[in-house]
Amino acid sequence: MKNFSLKWSYYPSTEYIDALRGGSGRAFIDDYQGQTYFITMNPHFLMGDHPPSWIPSWLGVGFGLAARDLENTQARRRLYIFALDYNFSRIETDSGFLRSLFTVLDHFHLPAPGVVLDGSIVKLRLVY
Repeated sequence: MKNFSLKWSYYPSTEYIDALRGGSGRAFIDDYQGQTYFITMNPHFLMGDHPPSWIPSWLGVGFGLAARDLENTQARRRLYIFALDYNFSRIETDSGFLRSLFTVLDHFHLPAPGVVLDGSIVKLRLVY
């Protein structure tokens, strides 16, 4: 299971930003439309003992799921995402601070190129 991990990403939705501008005291964790959940994988474990040298050990792939337009019951959407991912803990360093920082960063999906399936529409874009 060390080759798989769960990650979370967040990008504020327009509804959340509009609510903040309107004076609402909402917490960002309640902004479900801005959240995406990923399961990520280290592709090297599929390639055996000798993975290609052109694939860095810290590069992974992830599959994500997100929900949008939750407040509109007629237009709710589910997004399926396939994106590159960063495995920071695979970066070798002698610094204890950087190792700790990398461990924390490995719980978050940072922006990376990906493919988003939104209904029947496929988009190639930067995934948050």
